[in-house]
Amino acid sequence: MQDFLRKKSIVATSAYLEMLSSLHVLHRPEHHSYRVEWAQQTLQQLPDQFKKQLREYGEITDEWLSLMDAESPSISTRSIQEGIDNIRNLPDAEFLVLLYNQRFSLSTIISWLSDTDDGWKKALSENERKALKHPGRIRRMIANFLDEYHRIYFYAEWRRIEPWLVRAERTFLEKLARSPEKALGELHPRLLVKKDGLYAQKATLYRFPYEEIKTIIVRPSTFVYPHLMLNLFGGVRVPPTVFPFWAKLLAAFFPVTYALYLVREALSGEISIFWWWMFLCLVLIDMLLVAATFWILSRAERYSRKHGSWTMF
Repeated sequence: MQDFLRKKSIVATSAYLEMLSSLHVLHRPEHHSYRVEWAQQTLQQLPDQFKKQLREYGEITDEWLSLMDAESPSISTRSIQEGIDNIRNLPDAEFLVLLYNQRFSLSTIISWLSDTDDGWKKALSENERKALKHPGRIRRMIANFLDEYHRIYFYAEWRRIEPWLVRAERTFLEKLARSPEKALGELHPRLLVKKDGLYAQKATLYRFPYEEIKTIIVRPSTFVYPHLMLNLFGGVRVPPTVFPFWAKLLAAFFPVTYALYLVREALSGEISIFWWWMFLCLVLIDMLLVAATFWILSRAERYSRKHGSWTMF
């Protein structure tokens, strides 16, 4: 396990994520005791209109946390300007998926934008509805706000904390080389390193088995504590082991559950006995679905012959 954690763990500071984390602290300074003084001083500098925008945009971005998912999972993270430009250049539907913290699928957002579904009336708050009606304008306004905040207020703070973050990276790498289990276990009281995987205690207990972990990216931050923040990457939003039992049971009947795993492992060249077992499951499920389709069609045809006409299109 020690060798596995040492090989899979990397540390990479993201200026873009640190800027968004600072906006979260300004939105909720009472939750971050280590940064209360900085937040109070910064808020005193902000014009009233800027503070109003900070609150309004914070309300529709889950207190600025939803925009963090625009960050790349790669080691070479974006600069602040690249992160802002990425927000500015997102298509409307993808921007809204990000803005609403991925509570709604891309297809749902597209149907709302095309007026083929009015489910947004019950699902969205008043401020979120404004973004749905004018996504391009809201996107530009948020990007402009981030750009101004970076240039006028955050840049000086970033220059001050960057050397500390560099030292934190170096210290973590030294600890990682000595004892990966201890280094990861010390990151947060609610992050547990056990023999069968990593555990994260949030509103519920999440478990990440080692066999499903490709890379562990640690992001040093001076703003995030005491939160335990997780971003999950890899083709699907959340690993299957994090799902509740009923979701796993339901997913077991759909081929995409197996196909995603098979393709990902095959492309990475990691075909194991478990891969072949999963492949067999996919074949069996496909055969069952085909059989079930023929059975349903035959039943429908018999019913149609007996009770009326059935027009095929």
